[in-house]
Amino acid sequence: LALCVYEYLITFEHELRIVWQGRITVTSVIFLLNRWVMMLPEVITLMFDLMLPPTTQAVRNPSKISLINH
Repeated sequence: LALCVYEYLITFEHELRIVWQGRITVTSVIFLLNRWVMMLPEVITLMFDLMLPPTTQAVRNPSKISLINH
C-alpha cells in the first residue's frame, strides 16, 4: 500500500495535466477507474484494520485475518 501511495503522489502532477485537464475519453475513464477505484478496497481494508483492537486470536493467527480481508 505504501508503494502505491508513493507512486500516486509522484505521478499526480502528470495525472492532473494529462487526464484531468484534457478531454474525457474512454482511455482516460479506464485509467481513472484503474487508478482510483482499484485503490478504494485497500484503503477501506486499512481503515477497518486500524479501527479494530487486536485480539488474542488475531495476534495468534494473523494469516486467517489476512485471508478474510482479501
